[in-house]
Amino acid sequence: MAAGGILAPQVEVDRHGDFFQLACASRDYFPELAAALKEETGVDVELDTTGTLCLGFTSKQEAELRNRYEWQRGEG
Repeated sequence: MAAGGILAPQVEVDRHGDFFQLACASRDYFPELAAALKEETGVDVELDTTGTLCLGFTSKQEAELRNRYEWQRGEG
């Protein structure tokens, strides 16, 4: 398993803005790109879209995750 090329804006970006929008657009385009690469080269990049689970072990971490959830939900 490798971590190269991960596009996970919901985990890596801590506030909304242009970078978050760009990261989401990149993430959303990646399945199309992966299919095009496989068609053109025959190489399967093994795109995994199962997601990431974020856990909070303290009330502070829980509050941070809830805050992140709320603004990301507002971004769609």
